[in-house]
Amino acid sequence: MSARSPLVAVPMRVEAGLVRRGAPAWEIERIGIGPRRASAAGERIAPCLHGRPVLVLGFAGALDEQLAVGDVVIASRLLAEGEQPLDVPGGAALQGALEAAGLRARLGPVFCARRPVLGARRTRLHESSGAIAVEMESIFLARALSAAPFVVRVISDGVRRGRPSPLGAFLSFLEARRVLRAAAGALAGAPELLAHAAGSERRID
Repeated sequence: MSARSPLVAVPMRVEAGLVRRGAPAWEIERIGIGPRRASAAGERIAPCLHGRPVLVLGFAGALDEQLAVGDVVIASRLLAEGEQPLDVPGGAALQGALEAAGLRARLGPVFCARRPVLGARRTRLHESSGAIAVEMESIFLARALSAAPFVVRVISDGVRRGRPSPLGAFLSFLEARRVLRAAAGALAGAPELLAHAAGSERRID
C-alpha cells in the first residue's frame, strides 16, 4: 500500500463490506455512526496518517428533490449547525472519475447533522442551508483530523412524500449498495486523483 494511498473511513459495517469488494487493496477504517463516534475516530486516526489523504465513503440521505437513490454526491463544502463551514477541495476531479465509470455524480454542499433528519425537515434544511445531502459524520471527523477529507456519499433514500413500500425500500437499498461498490472501484482505479489533491491545502486551523 502506497504511503499516499487513502485511508477510507466508513461509518457502518455494511458500507465497509461494499467498499472492500469494490476496492480490495484499500485500508478501511470503521468510524461508527454519528458525531461523537466520528470525532473519536478522528482523534484515533490522526497520529497515523503522516500526510495520507482520508476518503469518507458511505450512504447519505437526499435533501434536494432532484437527487435520486443511487446518485453519488461529492462534497464541495461541509456544513453543520454550530460549526464553521468547511470547504473540501478536489471534488471536481473525483466527480469526473465517477462519471467516467457511468455513475451519476454531483458536486455540492453536504450537511452533517447531529441526529437523523427525516420527512419535511429535509426540505426545510435544504432551503435554509443550500445543502443537497445529509449525513452525520464527515465534518466532525474532519475537525478531529485537523484536515478536510474527501467525502463521497451515495444516496440511499430520497426526499420522500409518505412511507415507501417495503419492496420499494428494499429495491432502493439494493441500488445504493450496487453504486457504493461501483464508486469505490472507480476511485480505486484512479489513485492519482486522491494523491494529487491531498496536501497542505487540506489543513484546518
